[in-house]
Amino acid sequence: MKKMKNLKVISAISVFVMIFIMIPLGAVTTSALSIAPNSGDCGENLTWNLDSGVLTISGTGEMDDYPSYSPWDKRPMFVVIESGVTSIGEGAFDNCSDLTNVTIPDTVTSIGASAFKGCSSLTNVTIPDTVTSIGASAFDGCSALTNVTIPDSVTSIGASAFDGCSALTSISIPNGVTKIENHAFRNCSAITSINIPDGVTGIGSSAFAGCSSLTNVTIPDSVTNIKDYAFGDCDSLVSMTVPDSVTTIGHLAFADCSSLASVYISDKVTSIGISTFSGCSSLESVTIPISVTSIGASAFKDCTSLTDVYYGGTEEKWSAINIGQDNETLKNANIIFSDTTEDVTDTQKIGCGSSVISGMGVSIITVLVTSAVIRKKKEDNE
Repeated sequence: MKKMKNLKVISAISVFVMIFIMIPLGAVTTSALSIAPNSGDCGENLTWNLDSGVLTISGTGEMDDYPSYSPWDKRPMFVVIESGVTSIGEGAFDNCSDLTNVTIPDTVTSIGASAFKGCSSLTNVTIPDTVTSIGASAFDGCSALTNVTIPDSVTSIGASAFDGCSALTSISIPNGVTKIENHAFRNCSAITSINIPDGVTGIGSSAFAGCSSLTNVTIPDSVTNIKDYAFGDCDSLVSMTVPDSVTTIGHLAFADCSSLASVYISDKVTSIGISTFSGCSSLESVTIPISVTSIGASAFKDCTSLTDVYYGGTEEKWSAINIGQDNETLKNANIIFSDTTEDVTDTQKIGCGSSVISGMGVSIITVLVTSAVIRKKKEDNE
């Protein structure tokens, strides 16, 4: 009799366990979401309230950081940050994919890392002129963002800040920014032109890589280095002014810029990195200064249209340059030597396509050559 009772108890427990196991995971998740809070604290003196998809942040002071999870999770569709809030915390709205609009008051001074990362429905952001810093990946992956206003008060734009903002058509970099960080505007494939302000000293790795619609970039003479792959895969780039202040051009810096027709390298550059111009299939001519002592492997690989190399020194000095492997297109080009350093005069202007230039202000679509080069070219043709 006892055995029968025990069997009934065991059977009942087994049925209960089986029923529990068979409950769909989605039902548990839905239940958990149904009891998620709609209000709470988000800073020492800040509170939040979520009502019908509208998240309101109220109070004074800094917002908490949320590097992994925020209490409102991914539920907001609109965000209203009221006056008095001084910062937007790290990861505050990370991957809020339904978020379409955000209001930022003029009391905010900083936007934290990954604050709006992955907000793929966000279309427009106005940053007030009280903000001084935009954190790394702050708007990374905001693929619907078509317009963003960055005020002159901003002095720091973090790495990958606008990475993958593929709908962004224009960007204005404030005068107070001193460095374009790594990946800052990578894969902003709709941007057509960028003006880099005076005061910027460096352009980071992959800073503008994959900006496939970019046709024009203005680089000020304060820039001293262009890092690896900075403009890689900018296959619409046809015009660029590279100042003589640049001393370092990184590996792959202009790789696969398939529309570039000619390149002028400033006379302070001492080395050309690995694969710097590889895949520039439209490149027809390049000016290399006497200061260059090494050219990296594959620097001009697959530059299938390269015909003329204008070198600022003698044949003997050219022979002393350490040229890496896979640079046959460079070696097989017509090398035009010169040991003079005089500028082209008004009567010696050279046209390249539809462009005509003089002096040392040179665009990447035009080439500055010396009078001796002109004479040498004429002699070769005769």
